[in-house]
Amino acid sequence: MPAPRVAAIHDLSGFSRCSLTIVMPTLSAMGAQCCPVPTAYLSTHTGGFGANTFLDLTDQMGPVMDHWRSLGLTFDGVYTGFMGSEAQMALTGALIRAFRGDGLAVVDPVMGDHGRPYRTYTPAMCQAMGELAELAEDEAAALDRQLRLLEEHIQERPQVRLICFQPDGRKAGGAYVEVRGRVKRMDPTAGTIALVDGREIPIRHILLVDKEDTCGDTAENTK
Repeated sequence: MPAPRVAAIHDLSGFSRCSLTIVMPTLSAMGAQCCPVPTAYLSTHTGGFGANTFLDLTDQMGPVMDHWRSLGLTFDGVYTGFMGSEAQMALTGALIRAFRGDGLAVVDPVMGDHGRPYRTYTPAMCQAMGELAELAEDEAAALDRQLRLLEEHIQERPQVRLICFQPDGRKAGGAYVEVRGRVKRMDPTAGTIALVDGREIPIRHILLVDKEDTCGDTAENTK
């Protein structure tokens, strides 16, 4: 299975451990291909380092999307973080709708610390960030619907394709993997999906459920 491809839309700070300097190695350690879309370049992050520089990259986000669209790219996930303007949030929403396909959208509403917004954030920007976060909520609702549909057809032992996070048993992190098989049962108490071949998948690790058919062949259904 090829590495899951994740578009990461976030700022890049030259000094301090935050934003893309953290996101890129973390996603790589999890086995994903990280495709960054910098929203801005800052000399440092905005908390406690004085008058940091700020280079707005909004005018580059549209051309990046156009080029990706011309290549026919899609992504298994889209992760968003700090946004420098309402225009960036609108462009980010368009990117999520255009490129996530059946993948996951994760919106990290980076707006402030300790209950206070950053000095660059206006009330209008905070509202726009909330609207952007609704896209991620839609994804969570979609996964919930997929799981409910699977449960409705559980007696048919449906063939499924699952995208799951597989933790590394020897160190921190892990990787996203594709799992295919027929579902034997769902156990809400244990929080697992059991396949007919004996594998058990923790529901909390599942990002995508693709029900490929509604019934299995005779041999497998007798297990």
